Amino acid sequence: MKKTLVALAALATVGAAFAQSTVTLYGKIDWEVVSKRATTAAGVNSNAGLQVNSAGLSGSRWGMKGTEDLGGGMSAIFDLQAGIDGTTGQTAQCGGINVTSVNACIAAGAATAATGATGVSAPRLFGRQAFAGLKGGFGQVTVGRQYAPYDNAFGQVDGQGYTSNSAMGSVWAAGGHADAGGPGRVDNQITYFTPAMGGFNAQLSYAPGEDAAPGISAGRYFGIGLGYGNGPLNIQFATESMKSRGVANALATALGTPGAVTGVGTGGLGTSDAWIIGASYDLKVAKPYFAYGRASNAVNTKDKGWSLGATAPLGPVTLSGGYARETSTLTGAVASSNSRGFGGQAVYNLSKRTNVYGEFMALRTTAAGAAASGKSSQYGVGMRHDF
Repeated sequence: MKKTLVALAALATVGAAFAQSTVTLYGKIDWEVVSKRATTAAGVNSNAGLQVNSAGLSGSRWGMKGTEDLGGGMSAIFDLQAGIDGTTGQTAQCGGINVTSVNACIAAGAATAATGATGVSAPRLFGRQAFAGLKGGFGQVTVGRQYAPYDNAFGQVDGQGYTSNSAMGSVWAAGGHADAGGPGRVDNQITYFTPAMGGFNAQLSYAPGEDAAPGISAGRYFGIGLGYGNGPLNIQFATESMKSRGVANALATALGTPGAVTGVGTGGLGTSDAWIIGASYDLKVAKPYFAYGRASNAVNTKDKGWSLGATAPLGPVTLSGGYARETSTLTGAVASSNSRGFGGQAVYNLSKRTNVYGEFMALRTTAAGAAASGKSSQYGVGMRHDF
C-alpha cells in the first residue's frame, strides 16, 4: 500500500512539473493576388501582370514558443519562428553575414550589395526569430536572432501596420531610409526589456559582429527603444547604430566602386545610424498615426522621412490608410532625391482567426536633379489565416 502511495505521489509530482511548462505551435498563412504596374522617369512602362504573392498583411510563418515556470516569479522562455512563402512553401529568409542578414537567397555565383557575399546563401530554418531567455519581475533578457528596437518602434507607429502596401514602409524603403537604418532582425542579439512602469517601457539591444580581422575591429549593433502606452496614447522612440562589413559593401556599391570591398568577412567596416519617433491616439471612431525618422551613413548623410496614417473600425471591417514622404541627399550633392506615396487597405474579419482584405499602394520617386519621376502602383486582394 505504501509503495502504491509513493508511486502515486511521484506521478503527481511529475505531472505538476509538466503542467508548469507549455509549448505552443502557432503561425500565419497569408496570400495575395496582386496586379503591379510601373513607369520609369524616361516613360518606359512595365506591367508584371497578375502575381500570387505571400505576405500581403503579414509574413507567412510557423513557429514554436514555450515557457517554463522556474518559481519565484521567474520563467524560462523561448521562441523559434520560421518564415515561409505561403504560396510556394519555400523558406522566406536566408543566411547573411555579420550582424544583419539578407532576406532573399543568393544564387550560386551571384553577389548582393547588402553584404558583398558571393555564392549561395543557405536558407534559414528559423529565419524570423530564434531566441531563449529569462523573464520575471526584473523584466526580460533574451539572446539570439530577434527584432531590433527600431523595427519594433516602426511597426507600432505605421498606420498600416508595416504591411506590403504600407505607404510608410514602401516610401521610406524606396528613398533609401531603410538601407541607412532599420536592419529589422539582428543576429547574436542580447536584449533586455524592462517591465512596464506606469506605461513606460524600454528595450536595450547589443549584438557583436563576430567578424574581427587582422587590423580591423569587429562589427557591432546597438539599439535603444523607449515607449509609453497608457490608455489611448502610444508613443515610440528608437535609435540605433550599426557597424558591419555589410554596410561597407553597400556603400561601396552605391559609390560605384563595388570592388573596393568584397567577399564575406573581408574589407573595412561601414557605419549607419538611424532614429525614429512616432505616436498614435485611439479616438475609438478612428486612430491617427504620425511618424518621423532620420538616418545617415557614409553615402546618405541627410536622410529623413515622415508619415501620416489612420485606422477606422466599421463593424467587422477595418479601414486604414497613409501618406509618406522621404528625402535623401548624397554626400556633397546639392539636389536631393525624394519619394512619396499613399496606400490603403480594408480588412474584413470572417472570424477571430481569418480575414480577407483588399489593398492598394501608389508610389512616385524622383532622382536628385531630375525633372521627371518614376511611378508605380499595385492593387491586391488576399486572405490571412492565423493558427
